[in-house]
Order: sequence, then C-alpha cells, then structure tokens
Amino acid sequence: MVEKRILPNGIRVLYEHLPSVRSCAVGVWVENGSCHEPADLSGMSHFIEHMLFKGTETRSAADLAEAFDAIGGQVNAFTTKEHTCFYARTLDAHLQTAATLLYDMVRRSVFSPDELVVEAATENLPRVLSFVEERLEQVDCPLRIQTQISVAVEEIFV
Repeated sequence: MVEKRILPNGIRVLYEHLPSVRSCAVGVWVENGSCHEPADLSGMSHFIEHMLFKGTETRSAADLAEAFDAIGGQVNAFTTKEHTCFYARTLDAHLQTAATLLYDMVRRSVFSPDELVVEAATENLPRVLSFVEERLEQVDCPLRIQTQISVAVEEIFV
C-alpha cells in the first residue's frame, strides 16, 4: 500500500514498502518543467537538469558516477512539462547512500562557469547560452544557482 506523508514545509513524500523486493528507488520531483519557462528561455529546465550531473561542492561528475557504480546503482533524470525528476535505483541496503548522493546533487551542485557555457552550447540553446554568458559577466566568483527546493530537499534527506 502506498503511503503519503506531508512534511511541515509542504513536501509530499510517497512510499511503499514491499518486503519481498530487495530493490529500491528514490527520487526528487521538482515542480518545475518546460511549461514554467519563459518563451525566450525555452529548454532551461532541461539544461539545469543536466547541470546537476556535472559535480557538487564535494564530488566531481566522475565521483558521482563512481559512487553510484560502487553500490550497483543507476541514476538518471527527466524533465516534463510540469516537473523535473532526479532518481536513483539500487538494492535496498544502499538506499541511504543513494539518497545522500541525490541530496548532494540537488542541494549542493556547483554550476561552474565553464560547464554552463559548454552545456548550453552542446544542447544548442542559444538564448540560454546568451543568458548564461550575460550572468557570468556580472559575477567574479564561481556561479551557483540555488532554487526554492533546496531547504525542502534537505528536510527529506537529513
């Protein structure tokens, strides 16, 4: 039976325990997708989704991939019109590790200026690239993008 719990900050947690199943999945659904983007920044949600795989304050992109591999886990993400989801699948014994890694990606991602430019160019998002380049000209330290979900995600995983 799927159970639902609402945290004090309004975050909905849905879970189901199946005693005969040794696998688990954990995910973070952000209520932000392509329908929330201004027309001139179409693709921004998907762009940010990709950036969360580029590294965090404590882990490089390679470190993240190796950490999921070490637990036999898979990590992925997708963006829809209304949501962006980051999720991991692994054995139940590694749920805490998978959740910790996802938390790190969602809460502590570092948006390096070089990676921002490369990703925007790779995804062929000229308006997003212009937006990123304009912002980079305005800062003299590594750029970090923080969203409203940061505190909410922290409450789930801590």
